[in-house]
Amino acid sequence: MNNNATDLTIGFISSTVAIVLFGSNFVPLKKYDTGDGMFLQWVLCAAIWLVAVVVNLILHCPKFWPFAMVGGCIWATGNIAVVPIIKTIGLGLGLLIWGSFNALTGWASSRFGWFGMDAEEVSKPLLNYIGAGLSIVSAFIFLFIKSEIPKSTCSVDTTPLITEHVSIE
Repeated sequence: MNNNATDLTIGFISSTVAIVLFGSNFVPLKKYDTGDGMFLQWVLCAAIWLVAVVVNLILHCPKFWPFAMVGGCIWATGNIAVVPIIKTIGLGLGLLIWGSFNALTGWASSRFGWFGMDAEEVSKPLLNYIGAGLSIVSAFIFLFIKSEIPKSTCSVDTTPLITEHVSIE
């Protein structure tokens, strides 16, 4: 197998793993009380950083690109909203809206040359715009989905600590 076929195989395997595991790190949020989500965000970012350090060491410390940190900071800042979003509209709807926004941003950045990218010309612009329009319509339709989120995900024990009145004289 030549190098291009190997790279293609690795790319498809990596994409498959990402598709299967995408969003699964947020599944426990439905079962456990996470408070305001700041501790969860800290643990998530620390774990991702540790994985990045290991990968960096495996790759023998390639050139460091400081501008890439801006994207990481924006991503981490956006992740702060994950807990409130999942508690209010649910995991499925939250990921649908997030994915739609990412797809449209990716389309627009390559089509119009945002963020320092070269604008790409497509062979059939009408189909390109129809696809983007359908994505916008579907993102708008997502807003009408009603989520059935339980008001309280954790059980609260309401047994009083003191059952009878005690007077101290």
